[in-house]
Amino acid sequence: MKKKVTYDGIEMSLPANDAAVILILKYLEKIVARLEEGLNLESGMFQLSLQVTFSPGTLPKYEISSQEKTPKVIENTAKLLKRSINGDYDRVAGSVKVNFLVEDR
Repeated sequence: MKKKVTYDGIEMSLPANDAAVILILKYLEKIVARLEEGLNLESGMFQLSLQVTFSPGTLPKYEISSQEKTPKVIENTAKLLKRSINGDYDRVAGSVKVNFLVEDR
C-alpha cells in the first residue's frame, strides 16, 4: 500500500526573502516523494517530525521523531533519507522543522 505524505507544519529559521527558501522547499518536496514511495510497507496513519539542518559545504543533517510509531518506523525513515538528495544545498545555512502527516492511500 502506498502512502500519502502531507505537510502538517513548517518552521524555518531563515529570512523570508532568502533565495535558499526556494531550494529548501524543493528539497522538502523530494523528501515527500521519497517517503511516499519508501514507507509503503508501513500501515496506518501517523505523524512524523523532521528537523533538517543545512550548513555550507556539507550534506543536510536530519533528526527524526514520531511519538506514535516504533523505532523501526524512524529507522526506516532514516534509511530513506540517508541516500543523498540531489540539489544545490551546499550554500544553504539554516534549519527547517517539518511535521508530516502520513496516511494510507
